[in-house]
Amino acid sequence: MEIVEYQPDHLPELTALYNTLTKSVPHCYPIYPEELAGAFAGQCSYESSENRLTRDTVYVAIDQAVIGFVHVGEGHLDKGDHSAAQGVIRFLAYPRGRRDVGQALLTQAEARLRSYNLTSVLVYPQAYRYPFYHFSHAYLSNHLEHIQALLLCNGYQICGGEVFLDWPDMNPGSPKYNSGLDINLNTIHQPGKGRLPDLTVKAYHKGQEIGECISTSAGTFSKRDVVEDWIFTQWLGISEPFQGKGLGSYLLESALTESCKVGYRHAAISTALANHRALLFYANCGYHAVDWTRQFTATLK
Repeated sequence: MEIVEYQPDHLPELTALYNTLTKSVPHCYPIYPEELAGAFAGQCSYESSENRLTRDTVYVAIDQAVIGFVHVGEGHLDKGDHSAAQGVIRFLAYPRGRRDVGQALLTQAEARLRSYNLTSVLVYPQAYRYPFYHFSHAYLSNHLEHIQALLLCNGYQICGGEVFLDWPDMNPGSPKYNSGLDINLNTIHQPGKGRLPDLTVKAYHKGQEIGECISTSAGTFSKRDVVEDWIFTQWLGISEPFQGKGLGSYLLESALTESCKVGYRHAAISTALANHRALLFYANCGYHAVDWTRQFTATLK
């Protein structure tokens, strides 16, 4: 086995490897070679705020054929009033049963970051997510447990996570709000990257915005037609003085009801792993957990 820097003629085999690897990951769909080439060239994810790695490199493992790759570089994370340099492993891919490949790629990635005098590394950070990998906010999927386990065996620690929940064939019912507040809703349809519109529902009390639910077509994340029936809720927030009054349920149910009206069939949502209250709320609404994703970190010695 040898580790080499990526060349364009590796692209067909790398695309096939990615598609095979992510086949079991919820909300990961087959990609085209030009999409992977775009990610290698720095294309950003939905939540990246146009962040791009600098000095990044893709290393490819070859054992008679292409058998793995790692995308590594220098990221910049906001810390207070300044931006701190941070080693980033944007993506690591290798087949189950080939720990030797994963270890060789990880070792090569760490050596590259040390050569930049970086002292720590983040693996699968949200800000550098491939634009076609999963939905917004995703880290390393629990369905890629062999990669998670490799990282843990190398001393990496979990430093963040997001759980994803699905509601296939959603049936939100009629939205009701009975807490006595005078609430007005405003639903905004916005053209997005999918066939159906993105939706934002805002809640007002006495003319003041007190809540918001933002949902996006899954067409934002994949070019495959199969995703067009899915809507993903990116954000659900209620102003603190109005929390605990059932307004979150009302907003979400209203957003899902409107989603059904415009043609969506399935709904997805996510929350931080540590947000047990939100997880319980979504589970009680009708969603079911389908994926637990995690971010990892390590000190480079």
